[in-house]
Amino acid sequence: MPTQQGPWEYLAKRRKKKDITRRRQAALALEQERHNLRTLFDAIPDPIFLKGVDQTYQWVNPAFCQWVGRREEEIIGRRDADIVPPLVLNPCQEKDADRVPAGQNQRYEAAIPGPEGALRWFEVFTTSLRDATGRDTGVFCIFHDITVAKNQAHQLADAESRWSYVTLVLRVARLRFGGLGLES
Repeated sequence: MPTQQGPWEYLAKRRKKKDITRRRQAALALEQERHNLRTLFDAIPDPIFLKGVDQTYQWVNPAFCQWVGRREEEIIGRRDADIVPPLVLNPCQEKDADRVPAGQNQRYEAAIPGPEGALRWFEVFTTSLRDATGRDTGVFCIFHDITVAKNQAHQLADAESRWSYVTLVLRVARLRFGGLGLES
């Protein structure tokens, strides 16, 4: 024989069902947010990674995988020395040792050999991450390739230097010889 529920038991079951529905909705919203972030970071053409406080890779984007020449499964859970050649590792390790305190940002430029061996310039942005209690949880980093801009700046500086030399020679010639006979 079924037992009859009182009004309080009925309301308690209903409240529990609402709580489960709210939790499920919150979980779905969190899952959607994570999916959106992953889609966004995967679309960025610059190498990006997230390391935990133990310095192991927790997350990487496809550009980072391509840059180090490894699949994501070969990177996650490993440290720099396990996946990155020493020539690439040294410039970054020097800066990691001087990492700013938790919750701070750091920006620097580094010359790092690319996967093909050619030296490339990167603008590196690093942010220490914290949890809700303020505890350091890891580091988020983006490498932006600035090789083309560095090369153009170098070429511009060379052209300006040559132009300065030419104008200096012309001034000296004008002073020494009273002009070049080009005046009319």
